[in-house]
Amino acid sequence: MTAPPPEIDLWDGARARAAAPGLWRVYDEVFGDQDSLAIWRQEVLDRHSERDGFRLAVARCEHEIVGFAYGYVGERGQPWADRVAAALPPAVHATPGTARHAPQTPMNRRLATHTNTDRSRPRKARSIRTRTASRAKSE
Repeated sequence: MTAPPPEIDLWDGARARAAAPGLWRVYDEVFGDQDSLAIWRQEVLDRHSERDGFRLAVARCEHEIVGFAYGYVGERGQPWADRVAAALPPAVHATPGTARHAPQTPMNRRLATHTNTDRSRPRKARSIRTRTASRAKSE
């Protein structure tokens, strides 16, 4: 007998912060790089969930969070956006937040369409990681 597929919900920052303990269980199992829920909230979740455009996709099985992904609009001055900009050729990141000055390839046109026409769409996302995938990695 196969399990039913997980339910997927989209949450805003307030709902994400309210569900922090459930999100933490998945995060800690997959990454294990923070010492506690309190530190993870302070260093990661609370800061990210306050950023413009934050949205969280949550996978739940029988009301238990089993995976999640989130995104928000990145800006210069944030560690991830600055790290990405530093790795790109200057022509690609000449205008912060856009792909307008990138070489015109089919992929860049698609990226430019998604990043420049709908500012409500998050442009940074963490992969959905599930407990099952985490266990498979460690076996």
